[in-house]
Amino acid sequence: MLFDIFVTGGWVVWVLSGFSLVAMTVAVYKFIQFYRAGVWGHKQVDQALQLWNQGQSEQAVSQLSTQRSAVARVTAQTLALLHQGRSAEQTREESLRLAGKELFLLRDHLRIIEVIANLSPLLGLLGTVLGMIDAFQQMQLAGAQVDPSALSGGIWEALLTTAAGLVVAIPAVMMLNWFEQQVERCKHHLEDSLTRIFVAQ
Repeated sequence: MLFDIFVTGGWVVWVLSGFSLVAMTVAVYKFIQFYRAGVWGHKQVDQALQLWNQGQSEQAVSQLSTQRSAVARVTAQTLALLHQGRSAEQTREESLRLAGKELFLLRDHLRIIEVIANLSPLLGLLGTVLGMIDAFQQMQLAGAQVDPSALSGGIWEALLTTAAGLVVAIPAVMMLNWFEQQVERCKHHLEDSLTRIFVAQ
């Protein structure tokens, strides 16, 4: 059955299958990256900031130095710079640079999923249009001896590519929105942590 779909859908279905494979590969890569970056763990950052506000600067930096999350890394480097005597203005600029770098890495490659999500329905529609053109050409060549079943079969085959495009696009859109939501959450925690540090200065 699956092979028949590929044969019926033609090159469009093969391209869409490639899109699907690329999107899934990027999604798995990003999930592993987010997990390793500790996107969902910020408890240690809150504890470290409490130590910092209590005047235990060395303990705060030490606690964050072993954490792998993006928020923890930026917060630890910010606290370390302040502990070393850097001015608040210099530290703020460096912290913003580091935060931007972390967010860029988290957003990296998401554009691939976005492009696939946008192109897949269009490619499926193109396959349908080409299939419909072919079906009506066959009907024209048949003249008065048009077989309705052959025509309906050609239309069914043409619509198959639109369905395939949507099957690829819908999960891609869902994955893209989920990843972007996680990046926004990380951005919020970064902004919150840095604000708490500099307000306390």
